[in-house]
Amino acid sequence: MGRAIDFRAYAGEAFLGSLERGEGIAAFVRPGRTEIRVRPHFLGIPDGWPEKLELDLRAGERYYLRFSQFIDTVVPLPSGTLISGGTQLHTVTETAYDNRE
Repeated sequence: MGRAIDFRAYAGEAFLGSLERGEGIAAFVRPGRTEIRVRPHFLGIPDGWPEKLELDLRAGERYYLRFSQFIDTVVPLPSGTLISGGTQLHTVTETAYDNRE
């Protein structure tokens, strides 16, 4: 069986790949001002708001980005559990990326 939700990464309109837990995507992107975004898809259909990061990419440089999901609160209710949280996309150093910090 596949997964119900997958997160797809884009540079501008170019699809970079789907993110796998604990894995990364390597991509060559043209230098210049570029919007990187990660968007959730539910059963292959775009769903929810994308996380966006605007970068001014320079030729010959490497950039390391981290996408993560987090949980802020968990509230047990009679009707079920209410969980709130979100997602985050940000730049990290090469060391932080390699060490999964």
